[in-house]
Amino acid sequence: MFTKKEIDALFSDLRKEFYRTPDWEYLNRQAHLGLASLDSGRSIDDIDSRVVELIRKHQPSD
Repeated sequence: MFTKKEIDALFSDLRKEFYRTPDWEYLNRQAHLGLASLDSGRSIDDIDSRVVELIRKHQPSD
């Protein structure tokens, strides 16, 4: 499960990289969906690859 610190870092990176792009809202929703999917034990294979990369970067190693 992600901690608040990891989630904050993930969304900070997402915002830095994509805030001014037309995809910002879509990617923000994808990040929320990806976190919920992982926390419920589901796959994130259907999430946008840019978001998957950030999720894996900040994913806890437990």
